[in-house]
Amino acid sequence: MIIQPIVIGICVVLLLLIYNHRKKLFVKSHNMYKDLQAEERKRVREGGEEVLGEEEKEKVLHQDHPHVRILLRKVEYHFDHDETDEAEDCVKELLKVTNNDPHIRHQMGIVHIKRGDFEAAEKLYRELAELKLDAKHFVNLGQVLLMQEKLEEALDAYLYGLEMNREYANNFMQVGYVYERLQRPEEAKDMYYKALEMESENTELREHLIKLEEASGNSIKAEYLREGV
Repeated sequence: MIIQPIVIGICVVLLLLIYNHRKKLFVKSHNMYKDLQAEERKRVREGGEEVLGEEEKEKVLHQDHPHVRILLRKVEYHFDHDETDEAEDCVKELLKVTNNDPHIRHQMGIVHIKRGDFEAAEKLYRELAELKLDAKHFVNLGQVLLMQEKLEEALDAYLYGLEMNREYANNFMQVGYVYERLQRPEEAKDMYYKALEMESENTELREHLIKLEEASGNSIKAEYLREGV
């Protein structure tokens, strides 16, 4: 008779342990995705591959599938933590779920870029660019072409992307950089000035423009830039 209460007590303890363990796992998972959302809100568009923005996500998320939103967040999480293999697995699953959605194929291009397989990335982004759906496809095509020293082709891709979306200073800076690589400093400066109008507090860009103006013998313009004009 004494054994039965002991067994019941042990079972209760085990159930509590299992409950607490699952609760901790839930909290950990919940916090991870809260962190992902926070990182996503703070993401700044800089050089490098362009990932899906809110507008592009909505184009994918309209599909009524319970795993799409979670998988997209997992992809971003793995990219942010340089876990390329894990990101690729999630992207492959997304491609199945979304029937090869172009915006998810874009993510596979980023997988190729992170692996240094620029030829595969170029092939993919050329196919996406033909659809003319999103400026980011042209921006990433320009990036992989630039990485392969295909400067003229990179310029064409960047310019097309710029025509599709002129809202971000980074798009102008990328075009300016290619112009600079092509030894076309005046056109490069024109792009950089447009970018500076949008990001007047960008001290690195301002300093770079000062050096370009001084190298061109435009000391007055360089001085204006120093004074913040």
